[in-house]
Amino acid sequence: MEKEPFLMHSKYGVKIAALLLLIMGCGLVVGSLAALTAGLIWNGEANSAGCMRFIQAISTVGFFALPAMFFSALVHGNLFSFSKINKKITWKFTRTVLWLAIALLPLIALFGYLNEQIQLPETFTAIQEWMRAIESKTNELLKLLMNDARISVLLLNIVILGILPGICEEWLFRGTIQPLLQEKIKNKHLVIWITTLLFSAIHLQFAGFIPRLLLGGYLGYIAIWSGSLWLPILAHTLHNILSIVLNFFAIQQDVDTEHFDPLIIPEFWPVAIVSAFFAAYGIYRLQRMSAIKKLI
Repeated sequence: MEKEPFLMHSKYGVKIAALLLLIMGCGLVVGSLAALTAGLIWNGEANSAGCMRFIQAISTVGFFALPAMFFSALVHGNLFSFSKINKKITWKFTRTVLWLAIALLPLIALFGYLNEQIQLPETFTAIQEWMRAIESKTNELLKLLMNDARISVLLLNIVILGILPGICEEWLFRGTIQPLLQEKIKNKHLVIWITTLLFSAIHLQFAGFIPRLLLGGYLGYIAIWSGSLWLPILAHTLHNILSIVLNFFAIQQDVDTEHFDPLIIPEFWPVAIVSAFFAAYGIYRLQRMSAIKKLI
């Protein structure tokens, strides 16, 4: 007789606790191993771009993908089935997400700028300053990794900072946390926005909180509408890649991407309005395709 997965019939609270332990355990162990290995390989050059890329890549897999895989194995007896990463998506969904990735960029830039203008009440000043300090360190790391004009480095950054986080982060958030919450909370909208809040908060970046919140909401809905994890993975990865490529060319032109004000561009508002129209149409189209898919 085949043995049942360890957490298949466990209480909901036990599953939540197990996932939290997996995230903390895998993140700590893999992150520590990555740092130690990098120290041996890049002896004396621990702050080099190559070393940072190595640590970033291994830590991304350890903190996001491994917990999701192990949790799926404990609940379903399979590394992939809980997240629905083994389910295919149709070309209709795919092509809509492809052009939506471009349509959403001006809106994300706008909300990012508006987010930077927000000042929290004095009660939360310490929290805001703490998050800004972490964000500043993150921006310094990104500059270190991206301040290189070589196309080979750009392609490497696309893999490590674009494709890998797109897959691993979605595997954990839309592939594991969101469906786990759905087991207890029947309101799918509430589930999506709880997952999105966690997704945005875990990055500890104040200036990017609102655009990441909106992006996360979009990813949560298309995960449910398509019934496959591959669609939010595709959307997330495309957003990352486009951001990396734009940053690459901006840095080559000495543009201050950290404090960039899109409103100084005369053509920005017409572009933003057109972007909003196409984004709304694209999201409506995805929702309609989901409704039709359920009727068939």
